[in-house]
Amino acid sequence: MKYHIDNKNMKTCAFTLAEDATHVAHFDNIRRAAFTLAEVLITLGIIGVVAALTMPALIANYQKQVTVNGLKKAYSQLAQAVKLSESENGEIEYWDLTLASDVFVEKYIVPFLKNIGKTSARDINTLINYKYLNGQTITEFSANGTDTSVRKLADGSIIFVDSWTPDVGSYRTIMVDINGYKRPNVLGKDLFSFWINKANGLSPSGSCIGDECLEAALHMCNKEADKGGYACARVIIQNGWQITKDYPW
Repeated sequence: MKYHIDNKNMKTCAFTLAEDATHVAHFDNIRRAAFTLAEVLITLGIIGVVAALTMPALIANYQKQVTVNGLKKAYSQLAQAVKLSESENGEIEYWDLTLASDVFVEKYIVPFLKNIGKTSARDINTLINYKYLNGQTITEFSANGTDTSVRKLADGSIIFVDSWTPDVGSYRTIMVDINGYKRPNVLGKDLFSFWINKANGLSPSGSCIGDECLEAALHMCNKEADKGGYACARVIIQNGWQITKDYPW
């Protein structure tokens, strides 16, 4: 039996085979270029793991920088107020640091801060329970004291001037909550302590120097210390306005 294939059929057959070959090559390239569902899921899983490992550190670093910026601003505002007050009330050396807290604030501080409002320590204490670095409630004067003089600044921060002063009237403590009612409300994290001292003017609280401020024995800026946190502003400033790795964050 003979088969007859004319030129027309031959051309059609040849064209179809060539076209099929092209399609096969095209789909093969797509398979090589595209990801399978499994590969996509694996990739997403890896991205998730990396994000889970890095995000806490990124968030912590961001929070540290926000804290440093807030502390800088608070310190600058207080320093400026003290400087202006000295021009009117004389140098700190001659200030009466034994005055009642409200009288002291109204004479030496309030007139020299912009857009400052008044509140009461009792009102603050119903909303905020300030703690030391070790998590214990601050039980003495200062931020949790009902006799403390409290003022709210325009940026939302809160300043506290406690009612206690040494018998010799050598210094007065001023605390600043740099983010107001927001958490964590912990001494050394968003609450910082300063002294107005006859000898040194305005300075961060604590008589320690350098790394010794971080020692638990001094309870100045250490999570393991009793009443820790008072010198944490000093630690940050001494470290060039940085929260370093050894800081009890």
